[in-house]
Amino acid sequence: MKEAMTRRLPAAALALAVALATGCGVLEELDKGRAEQEKYSPSARKAKEEKAAAATSQAGAKAAGGAADATAKARQAAATWWQNARSIGSEETSSDVVRCVIGGSEQYMHKHDCLMRGGSVAKRGGE
Repeated sequence: MKEAMTRRLPAAALALAVALATGCGVLEELDKGRAEQEKYSPSARKAKEEKAAAATSQAGAKAAGGAADATAKARQAAATWWQNARSIGSEETSSDVVRCVIGGSEQYMHKHDCLMRGGSVAKRGGE
């Protein structure tokens, strides 16, 4: 019987040592699991959604301010363009440009070019 006890004592000590050594690992796994659980808890989701909503509203406010600024710049540019705009008829016309009839079609060109191409100068509507 003494011999059986001596054999069991080292085995029990070894089992106790293994249990204590793995206990730290088990506790670490439990801590990791708790952190993971808290990460996906409803309160954490709500906080994440609130943070995302705040970031979106800030980005929207910046975009709205930028859009308003861009709109103001576009209006200013349009006003400046209209101040300098001219119609096609506002330029001085050259008396040398005429309506030329070549082969039944009418084209506008210099009188000299019309005559060189064998066309005839068409009379103006009022003439």
